[in-house]
Amino acid sequence: MKAIDKALAVRRNWPFKSPDPRIAYRNRTRRAWSILNLVEKHGSPSVRYEARRLFIVATCAAFESFWRDIIRDTIDQGGISLRSAPQLGKVMFSVADVSEVLGQRLTLGELVAVAYTFQSPEAVDQALSDVLGIKAFSEFANWEVVFREVPRKNRSRKRGPLLKASFKGSVPLKSIFDIHRAFAVRHDTVHDTGARHWLSGIETNRLAHSVWEFNEFLSLFVERRLETIPTPHRVRR
Repeated sequence: MKAIDKALAVRRNWPFKSPDPRIAYRNRTRRAWSILNLVEKHGSPSVRYEARRLFIVATCAAFESFWRDIIRDTIDQGGISLRSAPQLGKVMFSVADVSEVLGQRLTLGELVAVAYTFQSPEAVDQALSDVLGIKAFSEFANWEVVFREVPRKNRSRKRGPLLKASFKGSVPLKSIFDIHRAFAVRHDTVHDTGARHWLSGIETNRLAHSVWEFNEFLSLFVERRLETIPTPHRVRR
């Protein structure tokens, strides 16, 4: 599928999902979880194995959709242009394509987002590095996030000091192995029978959590990193 056709197909799906990538991801995986839980309770062993594989397929699809949305929003809402990120100009179009882009008023973010196939963590790293002009995973590995407890107005002093926790991006990057495993299951299930992957319930949960953790914290890093980039026409959410 050509980039323009794919961008238009993605746009047609907008009315069916939340404009917030995190909520859209949660909604998509939540429905898949509901089906899996039902099968885990009432299905035979063979049906449960198949349901787990199909759940991972849905999780990987949600992963791809999530990063496509993040890249689109980062470019369009972050005010990134070909002038500030010339490396994005590698997407090539014919004269007829340009006419279609102008006629449909496709944004740079929509076009760039479909130019990548987000079927691995490395693909996400490449896309973010191109868009932000950095070595994404290298910076993310050294990035530190701090969580602090927000006290309630009626909080008792007897509870002691407020809670505080911090960790570096290198922690969620450890989930890359699980994401590769998830996409291996996805590939064999979509293109073959997937029968060589006998996932336990525990492994299925671990793979799903690893995908969520990677998405959640890397996307938070992207938001914070974007705030440091001087862009003259940034659109605030």
